[in-house]
Amino acid sequence: MTASFDNAHMDASQPGLEVVPQERVYHTEQWPQIQNQDVGMEAVQDSRLEPVYIYHNHHQDKQDKQDEHESPNEPATPFLTRSSRWRRPWVIIACIALVIVVVGAVIGGVLGSRAVRMSNSDASSSPTAGSSPTASNSTSNGTSNGTLTTSLIRQGSMLTVAGWRKPLGVEIYLFYQDDRGGLRYSRYDGSRAFSTEKSPNNTYWDTSASFNSFAQNGTHLASTMIVYHQDYQPQTEIFYIGAGSQLLGSSFNPTLPGGFNVNGAINNQNFYTNLSTTSVASFWPYVIYQRSSGQIVRVRNVLDENWGPVLDKWIAVGQNITGLVGTKLAVVPLTSTFSEMCWIGGYGIIYQDTNNRLAAYVPDLERVSQATDYEASWPTGTQLNNTNFPPSLVLPKNSPIAAFTVARPSDTGPKKRVNTYILYLDESSDINVIYNVDEKSWKTSQPEVLRGADPDTNIACLTLTMSASNGTGKLMNLEEATGDNRCYFQRGGEVVEAVMSPGMVWTVTESVLIV
Repeated sequence: MTASFDNAHMDASQPGLEVVPQERVYHTEQWPQIQNQDVGMEAVQDSRLEPVYIYHNHHQDKQDKQDEHESPNEPATPFLTRSSRWRRPWVIIACIALVIVVVGAVIGGVLGSRAVRMSNSDASSSPTAGSSPTASNSTSNGTSNGTLTTSLIRQGSMLTVAGWRKPLGVEIYLFYQDDRGGLRYSRYDGSRAFSTEKSPNNTYWDTSASFNSFAQNGTHLASTMIVYHQDYQPQTEIFYIGAGSQLLGSSFNPTLPGGFNVNGAINNQNFYTNLSTTSVASFWPYVIYQRSSGQIVRVRNVLDENWGPVLDKWIAVGQNITGLVGTKLAVVPLTSTFSEMCWIGGYGIIYQDTNNRLAAYVPDLERVSQATDYEASWPTGTQLNNTNFPPSLVLPKNSPIAAFTVARPSDTGPKKRVNTYILYLDESSDINVIYNVDEKSWKTSQPEVLRGADPDTNIACLTLTMSASNGTGKLMNLEEATGDNRCYFQRGGEVVEAVMSPGMVWTVTESVLIV
C-alpha cells in the first residue's frame, strides 16, 4: 500500500512567529486584555492575527482625569481696606512676599494631594488578598505575600491534556481557564522521580502559568503534541475558538524564542467553524470541530514523505456525520503506529448524535476499496456509517465526553490495533467508562473513584503521543496500558487526576495542585 503526500517542508525561519513576553493576559470575545500590573503592553490583533504593541500608562491616564476634576481651587487674592499709610513700598513688598508664601503653600498642597492620589492608585493596583485575579511574577502563580488571590481555574472550566514519554518519566501539559477566561496550564514532570529536584509545590506539578492567546472567553480547548526529530521535542499545540468563530491555536516549543508562539501554525488557514460553542478535539495530525449545521469536520496537518509535519499546510474536510449541536468531541488513534494512523481507518471520532446517543465514526472507511484489508480495533458495527454503540447509550444532552487508547497486548497483526476507553458523565454526575479489549464487544464500567463529579465538570484524557521518528530517529509507538494513562475532571472544585493501571484498575492518588 502506498501513499501520496504533499512533498513540502516547513520554512525553518517560520515567518510570522512573534513572542509575547507578558505573563498575565486576560481575554474578551474579541482581543486579549492586559490587567493592571501589565499596563504598558497590550496585544491587539490585525488581519493576520499578529500582535502589535501599543505603549501607554493607564495609571497616568486615570491620574490626569483626577487632576482635571479634583484640583483644589486656589484662594482668592486678599482685599486691602486699611488706610493709605499701609500702601508704603515696604508694605507692598511684604504683601508680595505674603502672596508668594500663600501661592507656595497652595502649590505644595496640590503636589501633595497628587502624590497621595498616585500612591493610592499604585496601591490599589498592587496584588493583595481578596483582590481581582492577578499574577505579579514570571510563574503567574496567582499569589501575593503567600496568599492565594484568585481561583486559577474556574468552576466548570474546559480541560484538555497532552503528554509524551521522555527518557525518564512522562511530561504532561494540562490546560484550563481561570475565572476571568484567561488560558493557563500546569506542567507535570515525571522525571523528578529520578532526581532530587522538587517543584515549588513539592509535587511533580509546576506552578500554574498563563499565556497569551486570541481565544474567546468560554472557548472549548484541545491540545496535542508533535514529537519529530530534534525540532519537535516536543511541540505542544493548544487549539481554541477565537473571534468570528475561527479555529486558532498557539504553540509551545523549547526551540522557539521564549519557548512560545501566540500565532499557532493553523491561524493563517482561515478555518471558520460558524459555531462559537463548538467542541474541539485533537490528536496530531488531526483536529476535529463542528459546524453550526451539526456536521463534524476533520482538519488534517499535511505530512511530508517522512511523516514529518508541514505546519503551513492543513486540509479541512466535512465528514459524513451529523452530531447533536454542541456535542463534545474526542479523537483517538486506532492503531499503535503513527504511519498506520495516517491511513484511512487509522483514527476514530467519538461524539453524541442527534438522538443524544453515544456514537463513533471512522472517517472514510465506507470506501470499499480501502475497507477490504482493514483490521478493526472497534467491535463490528461500531465503525461503519455512523452506527451507534451496541447497546445504544443515551447520554444527557451535551454530556462531557473524553477518550484515550492504548496498544492491545494480544495483537500480533500488522495493523497493531488498540483498546479504547471512553468516559462520559451521566445524569447522576458519575463518570462511566465504555471500553473494549478486543474486536468482539464493548464493555461498561462505573469505577467507584469516578463517582460524584461536579455536575458542570468537563473531562480530559491522555493518549500518549506517537511519532514516526523521535529525537533519535526511532519509532515512538503507542504504549500498552501503564500507570500513565490518566484522566482529569473536577470534583469539589478541584481537578482530580484518575489513573488507570493495567487490569482496568482506576485510582485517584491526588488532586492537581493548581497554584
